[in-house]
Amino acid sequence: MSRYSGRGLSAASRPTNTLRLPVVEARTVAVTILVGVGLALVIALERPGDAAVNWWVVLLCAAMAAVYALVLLTSMARRFFGLQIPNVAGLAVAVGEVALALGGLWLSDERFVLLRWPRSGRARGTR
Repeated sequence: MSRYSGRGLSAASRPTNTLRLPVVEARTVAVTILVGVGLALVIALERPGDAAVNWWVVLLCAAMAAVYALVLLTSMARRFFGLQIPNVAGLAVAVGEVALALGGLWLSDERFVLLRWPRSGRARGTR
Protein backbone atom coordinates (compact mmCIF):
# COMPACT_ATOMS: atom_id res chain seq x y z
CA MET A 1 0.00 0.00 0.00
CA SER A 2 1.33 3.41 -0.92
CA ARG A 3 2.05 6.06 1.66
CA TYR A 4 -0.30 8.36 -0.29
CA SER A 5 -3.31 6.01 -0.21
CA GLY A 6 -5.00 7.69 2.78
CA ARG A 7 -4.86 11.15 1.24
CA GLY A 8 -8.50 11.16 0.13
CA LEU A 9 -9.76 9.95 3.50
CA SER A 10 -7.90 12.62 5.42
CA ALA A 11 -9.18 15.23 2.98
CA ALA A 12 -12.76 14.43 3.95
CA SER A 13 -12.26 15.44 7.60
CA ARG A 14 -10.18 18.54 6.94
CA PRO A 15 -13.04 20.99 6.11
CA THR A 16 -14.65 20.58 9.54
CA ASN A 17 -11.40 20.61 11.48
CA THR A 18 -9.45 23.32 9.65
CA LEU A 19 -12.10 25.76 8.47
CA ARG A 20 -14.57 25.13 11.30
CA LEU A 21 -17.35 24.74 8.76
CA PRO A 22 -20.80 23.51 9.76
CA VAL A 23 -21.46 19.85 9.01
CA VAL A 24 -23.56 20.50 5.89
CA GLU A 25 -20.91 22.72 4.28
CA ALA A 26 -18.13 20.34 5.29
CA ARG A 27 -20.08 17.44 3.79
CA THR A 28 -20.43 19.36 0.54
CA VAL A 29 -16.70 20.08 0.42
CA ALA A 30 -15.91 16.42 1.18
CA VAL A 31 -18.28 15.18 -1.53
CA THR A 32 -16.77 17.66 -3.98
CA ILE A 33 -13.30 16.33 -3.18
CA LEU A 34 -14.41 12.73 -3.61
CA VAL A 35 -16.20 13.47 -6.90
CA GLY A 36 -13.16 15.36 -8.24
CA VAL A 37 -10.65 12.66 -7.30
CA GLY A 38 -12.99 9.89 -8.45
CA LEU A 39 -13.55 11.40 -11.88
CA ALA A 40 -9.83 12.06 -12.29
CA LEU A 41 -9.11 8.43 -11.41
CA VAL A 42 -11.62 7.25 -14.01
CA ILE A 43 -9.82 9.34 -16.64
CA ALA A 44 -6.39 8.10 -15.55
CA LEU A 45 -7.22 4.42 -15.19
CA GLU A 46 -9.42 4.01 -18.27
CA ARG A 47 -6.53 4.82 -20.59
CA PRO A 48 -5.57 1.67 -22.52
CA GLY A 49 -1.88 0.92 -21.97
CA ASP A 50 0.49 3.71 -22.97
CA ALA A 51 -2.08 5.40 -25.19
CA ALA A 52 -3.20 8.99 -25.07
CA VAL A 53 -6.31 10.17 -23.28
CA ASN A 54 -9.54 8.51 -24.40
CA TRP A 55 -11.72 11.56 -25.11
CA TRP A 56 -14.97 9.63 -24.78
CA VAL A 57 -14.06 8.88 -21.17
CA VAL A 58 -13.22 12.55 -20.61
CA LEU A 59 -16.57 13.52 -22.12
CA LEU A 60 -18.37 11.06 -19.83
CA CYS A 61 -16.56 12.43 -16.77
CA ALA A 62 -17.37 16.00 -17.83
CA ALA A 63 -21.04 15.02 -18.09
CA MET A 64 -20.90 13.47 -14.62
CA ALA A 65 -19.27 16.62 -13.23
CA ALA A 66 -22.02 18.68 -14.88
CA VAL A 67 -24.65 16.51 -13.19
CA TYR A 68 -22.94 17.09 -9.83
CA ALA A 69 -22.91 20.85 -10.51
CA LEU A 70 -26.61 20.64 -11.42
CA VAL A 71 -27.29 18.89 -8.09
CA LEU A 72 -25.54 21.75 -6.29
CA LEU A 73 -27.53 24.34 -8.22
CA THR A 74 -30.95 22.73 -7.70
CA SER A 75 -32.42 23.35 -4.27
CA MET A 76 -34.56 20.19 -4.24
CA ALA A 77 -31.56 17.99 -5.12
CA ARG A 78 -29.38 19.79 -2.55
CA ARG A 79 -31.97 19.14 0.12
CA PHE A 80 -32.31 15.49 -0.91
CA PHE A 81 -28.56 14.85 -0.71
CA GLY A 82 -28.02 17.10 2.33
CA LEU A 83 -25.61 19.43 0.54
CA GLN A 84 -25.17 23.19 0.39
CA ILE A 85 -23.55 25.50 -2.11
CA PRO A 86 -19.97 25.84 -0.84
CA ASN A 87 -18.49 29.26 -0.15
CA VAL A 88 -15.21 30.47 -1.65
CA ALA A 89 -13.12 29.02 1.17
CA GLY A 90 -14.82 25.65 0.79
CA LEU A 91 -14.20 25.62 -2.96
CA ALA A 92 -10.57 26.59 -2.42
CA VAL A 93 -10.13 23.74 0.04
CA ALA A 94 -11.81 21.30 -2.36
CA VAL A 95 -9.62 22.31 -5.29
CA GLY A 96 -6.48 22.23 -3.14
CA GLU A 97 -7.30 18.80 -1.71
CA VAL A 98 -8.05 17.35 -5.15
CA ALA A 99 -4.72 18.71 -6.41
CA LEU A 100 -2.93 17.33 -3.34
CA ALA A 101 -4.51 13.89 -3.70
CA LEU A 102 -3.81 13.71 -7.44
CA GLY A 103 -0.25 14.92 -6.91
CA GLY A 104 0.30 12.17 -4.35
CA LEU A 105 -1.12 9.57 -6.69
CA TRP A 106 1.03 10.88 -9.53
CA LEU A 107 4.13 10.56 -7.35
CA SER A 108 3.22 7.00 -6.38
CA ASP A 109 2.74 5.59 -9.88
CA GLU A 110 2.96 6.72 -13.50
CA ARG A 111 -0.49 5.26 -14.27
CA PHE A 112 -2.06 8.22 -12.48
CA VAL A 113 -0.67 10.85 -14.86
CA LEU A 114 -3.88 12.39 -16.21
CA LEU A 115 -2.83 13.94 -19.50
CA ARG A 116 -0.42 11.94 -21.61
CA TRP A 117 -0.16 13.20 -25.16
CA PRO A 118 0.68 10.88 -28.06
CA ARG A 119 4.36 10.65 -28.81
CA SER A 120 5.50 12.29 -31.97
CA GLY A 121 8.26 11.00 -34.16
CA ARG A 122 9.60 7.48 -34.38
CA ALA A 123 8.50 4.62 -32.20
CA ARG A 124 10.87 3.12 -29.65
CA GLY A 125 13.40 0.65 -30.91
CA THR A 126 13.34 1.83 -34.53
CA ARG A 127 16.05 3.71 -36.31
